[in-house]
Amino acid sequence: MAMTLAYGLPTTAGQGQLTPYGGLTMGAAPAYHLGGRLTLADAMTMSLEGTRTEQVTTATDYGIQLKVDVTW
Repeated sequence: MAMTLAYGLPTTAGQGQLTPYGGLTMGAAPAYHLGGRLTLADAMTMSLEGTRTEQVTTATDYGIQLKVDVTW
């Protein structure tokens, strides 16, 4: 089972949207993620996300991802 909670906020320039989000994935290795996504005028999206995955037999995994999508 996975769930995510997000809420879009307008940027100060009015040209885009900032969406902070967080989520939880339940299962054999529970995972948590927290991040933010910035969308600018439907041409560019940037997101930064941190994750934590709990392992039963090994150390907990941590990760960070930066993603940029540009359309032209």
